[in-house]
Amino acid sequence: MLRLEGSGIISYWTEELLSQRVKKNRETAALDPMAVGGNTLDDSTEVTLGLNHLQGAFYLLFLGSLLAFLTLLWEKLPRSSSSP
Repeated sequence: MLRLEGSGIISYWTEELLSQRVKKNRETAALDPMAVGGNTLDDSTEVTLGLNHLQGAFYLLFLGSLLAFLTLLWEKLPRSSSSP
């Protein structure tokens, strides 16, 4: 075992094994765009959310902030009253 490590065979085998695994994963991903980590969406229940999925939540957040700001301005601005 020490001779194999000393000669670098084990590190070579490890690098070769990793490169083959990466090639296999890339080929799988190229053939199946729905594959995530080697699993299809049918096998996995977790879906990564992107900004497109969260876009509606941000719209509601900004709309609520705008409504709150307008309400604050309406309360704080002096109103013209006709009473003396």
